[in-house]
Order: sequence, then structure tokens, then C-alpha cells
Amino acid sequence: MIKRETAIEAISRPEAIEIAKGMFEASYMRPYEEEQVTSMLARLITGPGHFITALSSDGKVQGIASFYIGPDNFMQYQVAYEHFVYVFPEYRKSTVLLRLIKEMEKWAKELGAAELMIGSANKDAQQAEAYGNMLQKIGFSNAVKSYRKQLV
Repeated sequence: MIKRETAIEAISRPEAIEIAKGMFEASYMRPYEEEQVTSMLARLITGPGHFITALSSDGKVQGIASFYIGPDNFMQYQVAYEHFVYVFPEYRKSTVLLRLIKEMEKWAKELGAAELMIGSANKDAQQAEAYGNMLQKIGFSNAVKSYRKQLV
């Protein structure tokens, strides 16, 4: 089941810290520190995000996605920007990721977005490539390449 939720509903789930920790460990984000995760979750609660949670039939969280709507810096339309998408490892070979992205697409369109931007911060090159390939198969194009350099 895919469920649209408020930030409070999504972040209040017992799995919220586990999800945040998993995102830090799987991505290029700084090493996991509980204080950073708590701060990130607090910003998400007060921010402009929309949350989608994938639940199993017994109510177990399988994955979660978040996005926000904002103006494109160069164009004259609204864009849905993905905050994050996270699927628990045991569900990564299922349709959970695809269902989360499809619901994000549908909801963003309902909210008036003309485009959906999704990125990847996965430090596992094979997983990042598989994610990109899946996105391209469902109609996304590779639009932006980001580079990063640690300054502190």
C-alpha cells in the first residue's frame, strides 16, 4: 500500500531514525551522527515537504519518499524536487521503489508541478547506475550532473 502522509506522520513513525541512518550510510552524506539526523528530521517537519510511505499488508514500512514543490530557477513553472527516496534493503528487489516514484510523480502533477527532478547520492556505483537506468526506463532523462568537494 502507498500512503500519502504529512511530515509529522512520516517523521513520527518509529522507523524514522532507522530510515535516516540508512540514508546516511548508503549515501555520500557525512558519516551518521544522531545529532545531524535529529536536526534533519526537525527541518523536514517544518519544511515544505510531501511524504509518501510504502507499507506492507501488516503495516511495516518498506520505504519512504519526500519531495517539495518550488519554482525552477530558469523557467517559468513549478518543479517537484525530490528530498529523498529510501527503501529498506530487504525490499530493494521488489516494486517498492517504482511505486514510490510513480506516486511522487502523480502527486506532484496534482500539485501543479510541470517537472519532477530526482537525484541520487548513493555511494555504491552499481546501485546508483541501476537506479539511473530504472529512472530512464520510466521516462526520466539525465539532466544534471553534480559534483562535490568536502570543505570541512
